[in-house]
Amino acid sequence: MIYRYQDWEPSKEQYSADRFTIRRYQKRNGEYQQKSKFNISSEKQAQEIIEALQGWLAEKPE
Repeated sequence: MIYRYQDWEPSKEQYSADRFTIRRYQKRNGEYQQKSKFNISSEKQAQEIIEALQGWLAEKPE
């Protein structure tokens, strides 16, 4: 799953810029447990991930 969120910065009394995280869950005994996570550190990194995925999908034979 991919999430977009903002953190509250009390010192500035405002929300941070958008942040992104990718989480992987596994169902065990009827409950979902987080298995792994990856935090995307910047908009630049998010854009690079998007471009890589789009490139790979464009190469995929039909």
